Amino acid sequence: MYPESAICIDVKRYFRTKKAKVPTASRYFIHTPDSKVATDDEQSNEIDLVNGVRESVESNDISPVRYMKAYTVDDPFSAGGKREIEVESLTRGYLYGRSIVPMNEADECVNKLETFKSFKILGFIPTDQHKKYLAMGESCITVAQPVNDRSQLAISSLVHALLELESYAIARIVLKNGAEPGIVLLAPYVEPGVLEALVDVPLPFSEDLHIYQFPPFEKVITGSGAEFQEYGNLASSDLNSAMSDYVDAMDISSFGRNEEGTPTEFMPIEETYSPSVHRIYHSITQRAMYPDRLLITPPEVLTKISKPPPRLAMQTNDQLQELIRVSEVEKGKPMFYLDKML
Repeated sequence: MYPESAICIDVKRYFRTKKAKVPTASRYFIHTPDSKVATDDEQSNEIDLVNGVRESVESNDISPVRYMKAYTVDDPFSAGGKREIEVESLTRGYLYGRSIVPMNEADECVNKLETFKSFKILGFIPTDQHKKYLAMGESCITVAQPVNDRSQLAISSLVHALLELESYAIARIVLKNGAEPGIVLLAPYVEPGVLEALVDVPLPFSEDLHIYQFPPFEKVITGSGAEFQEYGNLASSDLNSAMSDYVDAMDISSFGRNEEGTPTEFMPIEETYSPSVHRIYHSITQRAMYPDRLLITPPEVLTKISKPPPRLAMQTNDQLQELIRVSEVEKGKPMFYLDKML
């Protein structure tokens, strides 16, 4: 864009955080003595089990399931009121209100934004101007190209400049030719003597924002414009104080204990595991090794984050009771629902 003043740094970019997905299972058919004898083509000795990994199946009792997709249109003159059509006769269309706007291949080529693989810094902003809720999606880390002293020096200079000026960089990124462009925020990241890098998170475009207006909590504004600092549905100073005491008492930042009994963080991210991901992996391993046994319950390390620590709940009981008293909370009556209305 500005060849006379721009600099180019050779970098590599990796995922820093990426959502771990629960493994998926494919459908398959188990032959029974009463089932129809499969053809040689159906009696395959391989089947996709989890995440597309091919597993060898010694027995012919299991066959993969094949899916067929058919496209039909309403036709009163065809059998069943439906007529099957060929895929080649389909065209893409978009809804505009209640109308369908068709787009052929030529139109799609014009509509598609022509982009090229790139990673360009657009400018810089002070750190206090970035709203944390604007961070979207997964984060990545950008490091200098290995065995490239000039790139490592350039990245180091950029990282330390951002730290000293308390600034973030805003960059435009296109992952591959023809891909949609994105805007990311680059923050400096330093591990002394180990790593100097930039961590980026995606930023939203204007179309991604969802802004809702809510009435303030500290005052009531009437239709005539009058403001009331004290009102029936506003929190009193006693309620604010009781809630503040309860929040302070429920602090878990140093509630954990290490092997020596020293206070530590209760749930560091490195030791907080996804119950759904580990549960399914644990179940798959158990069923593969012991197919005739019942699945055991999840280990405690996976369930400890499902509720507050019992010891902490006991220690904060006084603050909780005071909060209940001040807020005048009453236990509701249980409600019963019938599956079917008689």
